[in-house]
Amino acid sequence: MGIFRRNRKSCRPVYMLLDRDSHVLAKCERMDQDDDPNPKFRITDGRVNRVEISEVVQAVPPGDPDGAAGEAVIGRVVSRQGNLITLEYLRESGSMLRRHFRVPVAFESYIYQSGGGREAMRSADLSCGGIAFYSGAPLDVGGVTEIVIPVTAPEPLIVSCHVLRAVPVQEAVFKFGARFADLIHDEEAAIQEAVFRIQMEAIQMARQNEI
Repeated sequence: MGIFRRNRKSCRPVYMLLDRDSHVLAKCERMDQDDDPNPKFRITDGRVNRVEISEVVQAVPPGDPDGAAGEAVIGRVVSRQGNLITLEYLRESGSMLRRHFRVPVAFESYIYQSGGGREAMRSADLSCGGIAFYSGAPLDVGGVTEIVIPVTAPEPLIVSCHVLRAVPVQEAVFKFGARFADLIHDEEAAIQEAVFRIQMEAIQMARQNEI
């Protein structure tokens, strides 16, 4: 697997640092140079002591229409000096793992079925590759449906997805898992940026509640 390299802008790219369970640990800036073997991040907001040595984390950039912010990085924390951490790339890291790294996000929206009409839904988690949601809609596993993602900017997205599974949670309500179909880069970037914004707002709220 090749290591993604990119030209650095004068302004350091901002990332969101997540743990294994998709909980936000901190906000950080990427600090390594093109010839550095391991990615380095400087924590700018959050609790440094929550980032443990040997912990597996994911650093996720906000969406960037021209791709300059770079790919998400999944790795193991190998050192921590003050607010600077160094990661070691995991062998299984890369775009496929990133696409299935789910972040809890709650919103209400609608599903549009191929036969017409719409059904209400409530999201459970979201990633660049798919979504889990609750609904009473009669969706067939293996089928294709359209879903509205209302948390993207500057406007909501309507994306197609393949229904992968349906698990009953209560009478006439299922938890569905679905994979996005044929997302273009701008759509994936918009979803990723929305997740970043929502998670950082959650961090700020949690910190205010501790005061």
